[in-house]
Amino acid sequence: MIRSLWLSALLGLSSLSFASNLDVAVDAYWQRHPEAQGIEARIIAAEANVALAGRWIGDDPIISLSRLDASDGRATETELDLELPLPSGRKEKQSKAQAEQNAQLAERTLLRLRLAVELLRLNADIRAAFAQRELAQQRLDNAQQLYAQVQARVQAGELSEQDGWLSESDWLSARTLSSDANQLCAELLAQWSQRTGETLALDSSSGDAFYRPTALVNLENFTPVEPTQFNIEEHPAIQLANAKYQASLADAQFQDGKWFNGSSVALTYKLDDDTLLNEQVEYFGLRFSMPLHFGAHRRSEKHEAEAQKRENYSTLQQQLRQLKIQQQRSYTQFQAVEQKAQWILSQQNLAEKQLQLALKAFTLGEQSLSELLRIKASLFTAHALAIDVEKDHLLAYASIVEAQGYLP
Repeated sequence: MIRSLWLSALLGLSSLSFASNLDVAVDAYWQRHPEAQGIEARIIAAEANVALAGRWIGDDPIISLSRLDASDGRATETELDLELPLPSGRKEKQSKAQAEQNAQLAERTLLRLRLAVELLRLNADIRAAFAQRELAQQRLDNAQQLYAQVQARVQAGELSEQDGWLSESDWLSARTLSSDANQLCAELLAQWSQRTGETLALDSSSGDAFYRPTALVNLENFTPVEPTQFNIEEHPAIQLANAKYQASLADAQFQDGKWFNGSSVALTYKLDDDTLLNEQVEYFGLRFSMPLHFGAHRRSEKHEAEAQKRENYSTLQQQLRQLKIQQQRSYTQFQAVEQKAQWILSQQNLAEKQLQLALKAFTLGEQSLSELLRIKASLFTAHALAIDVEKDHLLAYASIVEAQGYLP
């Protein structure tokens, strides 16, 4: 696992606490995300469609009332019309409705995955920005101290005015970097607040000079699953693509067998009041209707359903291929970042030793200021690389979460 890469000067920092864990942050983002609210409504509608498709009666019953007046009497007729889907058509409607419900559920899981990955990446950006801010402040403090020391030696005649200008330039550059780092931290915290509603302060309320946000996940004991051991069909993107394919398959089967679908039966009651004969006559009837789906319209619906089925199948296969590549790439990237961390740690240690030697030599007048500034810059570059690799570690983890489709 990655070891801590900070100098002792950056250790012991107080933490800016985010939500207690990733689930809490995703829940907060979910409540504010418009697409999430739409998915919840569609899931409720899909549940209703599943229940509707399982009924033995198709559409809602139709009641017709009519009354006829004539010179020889009047007639009152009541008709109840019930749609009776054929067993095959009912089964295919059920399959399609269930597949569409599964698609909505998979879409909800996939959106939660997307939101989680987005928050993980933003969390990595914020942690890196705060670390760069700490490093910029350390560099500014160091530049101020060096500037004061150089000015004193310039006045004593030990160093030239050019050395004084060089140290002042280094100090002004450090001030600019520190200001930019503060601005970036504020912008990223605003993005976090916009997504989750959680407002975080830029500076520590306890007065600590440095502090940085906690990570949403602890990678200390995390080991990614090798792509060959992962069931790719469990990924929500594959579940969504497969559900859409199953829905189009059921629709194609329904259209293929639509020759007699849509049959109905009507129960008729008629009361005939004959004024000439001064009597009432009651009639009871039963009418069975079965539409015959022939012609160009049916062929068009059938071909359209078949085309949609083929398109969804092609999309499913493409998703499978892309996801396999993405899983292998994210796994390799995570391993590469961990290896890179060890190299950066060695580079930091070496730069720290070089700076200590250069400071002693400069104090004794055996080292030029320009060389000291160069060595100091290389040390801060090593620290900046350490910040980048820690950020890359969190980003690589987010890529694994996205590729393997599981929430921590």
